[in-house]
Amino acid sequence: MAKWAATTDIIIDKGFGGSREGRRIEGAVIHHVGGTDGRNYVANSNARNSHPTYHVNRSSNVAGIVHPDRRPYSTAHSVDRVAVTLEVDNDRVGGSTENPANWTISDKSLAAVIDVCLDHMNQEGLKKAARNTPGRDQPGVFFIAWHSQYKQTACPGPYILSKIDYIVDELNRRAAGGKPQAPSKPAAAPAEKPTPKSWEATAFGIGTTATKSQWKTIQSWLRKLGRYDGPADGVPGRETWKGIQRTVTRYGYYSGPIDGEPGVKTAKGMQRYAARGGGYTGTVDGDLGPKSWAGFVKRLAS
Repeated sequence: MAKWAATTDIIIDKGFGGSREGRRIEGAVIHHVGGTDGRNYVANSNARNSHPTYHVNRSSNVAGIVHPDRRPYSTAHSVDRVAVTLEVDNDRVGGSTENPANWTISDKSLAAVIDVCLDHMNQEGLKKAARNTPGRDQPGVFFIAWHSQYKQTACPGPYILSKIDYIVDELNRRAAGGKPQAPSKPAAAPAEKPTPKSWEATAFGIGTTATKSQWKTIQSWLRKLGRYDGPADGVPGRETWKGIQRTVTRYGYYSGPIDGEPGVKTAKGMQRYAARGGGYTGTVDGDLGPKSWAGFVKRLAS
């Protein structure tokens, strides 16, 4: 029987949530409130029926909202059956709901998230944590997932996404008996270097490349989704392609590497993605023509 994390400061359990259908907790899904005071919203009835397992405010206080024995309603995906979910407040006022780039959280709130995850990791007797890979079982591992892996959303934003590896590393360090380490300060993202000719789509036998205007749109939306942190300058490089690969992991690219070097498997994932709301009706053959690119851009920006 799962219990509240020992670091829970207050419990506001009003009976929201559903059945886990006998499934155990295997990981955590991290969300961002997009504001500085989301506790009352998620603890009470709301228009989105959004009720996480925990809420972490900007002072790092942890509120229990949906008992861990029950399924939270946060991600709009079946992953909630096997995860605890955490909604984290922004650490400052100012543009937070308008610009995901401003969705920063305090180091104390980040530490509180790690404490909760470590508690549930220990409850389940799991000794290792890892980044989540949608569509793949990760037996014996406590996965760390985030909202945009399962829904077309900007949540949890670039800042939290930049801390996923740190969260995983801290969980593994502390599970092995190590002491907590503070997160490193984020460095300014360097401008992406122009694409070498060898990285052009045509060089990989996967068809033509997009127009500069399309690349700007792609980069802009990848930034909003937290999958790319370079400029939207229409000049694709390895980081842009990594963002595309992260986007299509649920579309036949489950085991593909996020290496920024596209291949036929990446292209097929893009075509499947474009077919889901982008209007692409062509074959999934890995040959990226103008219709494939148009469909991919439309789907990404929808």
